[in-house]
Amino acid sequence: MGKAFILKNMNFQQVGLGQVTVAGNIPIEALAIVAPASFAGEFLQLTARVYPLNTAQRGVSWSIVSGSAYASINATTGLLTVLDGADSDDVVVRATSTADATILAEKTITVSYGEQSVEIIYGLQTDGLAGIMTDYVPNQYTEVRAKFILDSWNDQTLPTVYGNFNDASEGWFGFFWSKYGNKWSISVATNVLDADTKYTQDTGSVRNFGDTFDIEHTSSSFTVGYQTVSLTTTETALSDNPLCIFAHRLPGTGATSICGLTLLEFDIYEQNVLVASYRPAKLSNGILGVYDSIADKFFGNAYSGSFAEVSDPND
Repeated sequence: MGKAFILKNMNFQQVGLGQVTVAGNIPIEALAIVAPASFAGEFLQLTARVYPLNTAQRGVSWSIVSGSAYASINATTGLLTVLDGADSDDVVVRATSTADATILAEKTITVSYGEQSVEIIYGLQTDGLAGIMTDYVPNQYTEVRAKFILDSWNDQTLPTVYGNFNDASEGWFGFFWSKYGNKWSISVATNVLDADTKYTQDTGSVRNFGDTFDIEHTSSSFTVGYQTVSLTTTETALSDNPLCIFAHRLPGTGATSICGLTLLEFDIYEQNVLVASYRPAKLSNGILGVYDSIADKFFGNAYSGSFAEVSDPND
């Protein structure tokens, strides 16, 4: 067990220790795009490296500078889609800091179109710094039915299954770490954006690492397995942000509490109609993410970490 020392009535500037600068106050200084010089296929996930590495200003927006006839890019996730007809054509992509629009990076990628197959896999595991940003914006009719596996994780994270929140103060749905017995204690918290109130209730349920469990969330209840928490108001916390899987904040907000779970299934209903059905998937070039069979669309990693494929233990 570590020890903490409290120094009372100390002026650290007088003793030459200076002042402490927290990561949230460290401004971004530069960007670099991580991508190959050439690519043949249909989808290519681009990432941006921010400097200094300890800045919390990590958000970027993506755009096509030239070559829009040959490729498009998701402005939020950086997933590049090569268009049919592209044949060794140059596309210039740009990443711009959302904290400082004067800081940007550009890269030329020579692209050629080629269809990539999508393979549905058993499970998608995040390393705690990877997550999916969908293009679905929740509304008052949204219902989520999902299945996850609890993974071993440390108590420095706040593992959250999903959310559509731009800032933690807007609320979240998630799991609290319970140090007692080294198990997970499941809780749900939501916040209505137009009211200065927050609703939190612990289900009292405790799960072991490695457990597979079902989640069902509606505007009136949150169910994990067989245990239900009734939500006393219109607790579907709405915002204009798309729903994220594996995280309760969007990229660029300094979020570090991204969950360590394995996704098996994630379905969205509106008034009992299936509107999105996400399954763990892998492209033919090895990119991992989720595939929405309703929209026939693939979503890759929108964060800085990485995914791992999880095989069916029964195979």
